[in-house]
Amino acid sequence: MDEREMLEQEMRCIIADMTAPTSKYGDWKQIKYLELSSSGECPYTDEEMEDYHDHRKEMRSRINEIKEQLKKLEESRD
Repeated sequence: MDEREMLEQEMRCIIADMTAPTSKYGDWKQIKYLELSSSGECPYTDEEMEDYHDHRKEMRSRINEIKEQLKKLEESRD
């Protein structure tokens, strides 16, 4: 597996983790939080949601880094 393939695989894994219904950091958690908090119920503590948002921010940053690395690899091949 070359560097490009490894980066693409890492990005796919991160995206899968962000969208999986079983992931602690999946989209479902934000949706559930929004649905329940609008009715006055808050299923998660502020600390849990802060951790959730911080982790997702790190995940998005890593995806952006990977995209930049892939772009540089592509440019170096030209």
